Amino acid sequence: MSGHRREDFVPNDERLNQARWEKKFDKVYTPFEKFVKEETTSGLLLMAAALLALVMINSGLAHQYEELLHISIGFNIAGWEMNNTLHHWINDGLMTLFFF
Repeated sequence: MSGHRREDFVPNDERLNQARWEKKFDKVYTPFEKFVKEETTSGLLLMAAALLALVMINSGLAHQYEELLHISIGFNIAGWEMNNTLHHWINDGLMTLFFF
């Protein structure tokens, strides 16, 4: 190998544009990345979801909440079909991932 990097072949204006774009992206990505990587994030999301569910089931939206839980969601791949309610997906799928 000659020891040349890809950056050696990129014109200077393109490098400047890349640097500007990367700086703008870092302003958004870095705080999001920090939020997702913190250990408290999953706990906060779980508490927010539980609070939202409690508010919905104890308000005038209880009927809509029950209907939402019984929506059928599924997929079909090459003749193999998996179709369950949202409630089932939450209980068996998401909770398995959460506790794993």
